[in-house]
Amino acid sequence: FITKGFAAAELEGEIQTIDAKTSTITVKKEERVKTFRFRPSVQVQVNGVKSKVEALNPGMLLLAESSEPGFATSLEAFGESSVVKLSEADVAKLKEALFKGSWLWNDQADTPMRFRGDGTVRHRGMSAKWKIVSPRDVLLEVDSGDHLILRFDSTFTRYTSPGRKFKGK
Repeated sequence: FITKGFAAAELEGEIQTIDAKTSTITVKKEERVKTFRFRPSVQVQVNGVKSKVEALNPGMLLLAESSEPGFATSLEAFGESSVVKLSEADVAKLKEALFKGSWLWNDQADTPMRFRGDGTVRHRGMSAKWKIVSPRDVLLEVDSGDHLILRFDSTFTRYTSPGRKFKGK
């Protein structure tokens, strides 16, 4: 169900509970609830920054990687964190890139999308709200209820989607 590396991890859903005593984390995606166990050595990233389990909060979206069933070996979360904060400069830099023009959805020339200042983005067949969650990551909350992460490269000219098999420019 999971392959190697954060970029290939599966988007598990929204964190419901984190229990440090039992080393478990429970997530919900649509109506499915799943609980992972983790070891103290679990690798954690929050909004693209190396972190610790303590930085995870209920409501964050979670990507998980596992080398054995039921045990997460790495966790990557996106959303509000009381520990990992975004700088105004990081937000401004990514916003500038988002607003420069149209982006191609999954590299399809006939599917341009434009990020708007009101926090929405649209392309043929998709409408979503967007939010910057790390210096290079944008969270899309699609009207259908799905969540996507768009991770932009260091030059802000291309993006991929962790846990998904699409990219764009």
